[in-house]
Amino acid sequence: MFSGYDFSIYWGVRKESPAEIARRMSKMLRKLKPMSPLLKAWATDAMDPDGHRISMTAKGLEPIIAKGVYRNDVDRSIDEELGFSESICNAFDDGSFVALRIDAGCWSEFSHNSVRLNFPMITDVIKPLLSVGGILQILRILIECWEPDSAHFDSSFLLEALDWPEVQFNETDCWWMSYHPHSDWEWPELPEEVAVIEEKQGRFLVLIDDTFAETGTGDVELVRRTRSILAEHYDQGSGED
Repeated sequence: MFSGYDFSIYWGVRKESPAEIARRMSKMLRKLKPMSPLLKAWATDAMDPDGHRISMTAKGLEPIIAKGVYRNDVDRSIDEELGFSESICNAFDDGSFVALRIDAGCWSEFSHNSVRLNFPMITDVIKPLLSVGGILQILRILIECWEPDSAHFDSSFLLEALDWPEVQFNETDCWWMSYHPHSDWEWPELPEEVAVIEEKQGRFLVLIDDTFAETGTGDVELVRRTRSILAEHYDQGSGED
């Protein structure tokens, strides 16, 4: 688990080649680029975990992703159904830092695909990105490029305070900000502090305001209460005891 502040998206089985993953990844980085000098630096300063600079074009990313194929721990043979994994990072002059991990192309029923964009700390360069508008914009870009089943923005502080399972795959998913694709499930009445944003691609739950960028924390009890309401309603709608 990363520390700090995470944008996370998840999706189920989707077999994709390194070329297809590279196209999605390059598109994502290109769309994030105008948002911040830090994210713009992907184009010139992105490095792999070994400190090597890498190209952000689809053509440049493809061989890097292909190299990240999963292998069996015992004999190091390739495990094709688990897809590919790659991590890259970059930094800015004031110490701002962003890390990206992609696990994609997996078609095993026992695993899942994901993208994580992580800011370890809040700096002056990062603060504008952690406004409600900035968080929504990043999530929209991730959703457009990767077509996930769920997406959210959280923090290590929230995870520690709530002690929840790391991944949720139903309508009870609720963090500082959460995305749910449209479904036939009717939501219950939520606390008035919760903003519900309906968009073409789905529904966002927003449980923070723009003060989040200053403090790095929100109302944990509001998140806990909202998730409890969603979980109870989901269980009733699913016919569970």
